[in-house]
Amino acid sequence: MKNSDRIILKKMIGYCDDIKSFIERFDNSYDAYISDKILQYACNTCIIQIGELSTRVSDEFKEEHKEIPWRIIKATRNVHTHDYDNLADSIVWQTLTEDIPKLRKNLMYILENMD
Repeated sequence: MKNSDRIILKKMIGYCDDIKSFIERFDNSYDAYISDKILQYACNTCIIQIGELSTRVSDEFKEEHKEIPWRIIKATRNVHTHDYDNLADSIVWQTLTEDIPKLRKNLMYILENMD
């Protein structure tokens, strides 16, 4: 693994951790999420950053780790950047509470098991 890929993965994990911290601050409450714009914007920013960072991972690394949905991560970033007003809160919540933790787990596994 290139050192730059390692650095990018660590940053992505950091944003996953930020999301977890943000929603835990509100007791993992969907109702709190939909009623708090600051929480929504904070989580949205992290999703955008994760997607942006995913575009900086080397093509070789992406090819070696097809278990990570690189295209979906980038597409999610694009939707959150360009069409955020049309996202369903329930879909974003699912991303935050299911997809992001899974992504974090997979990225951590890769980091821990690479040279």
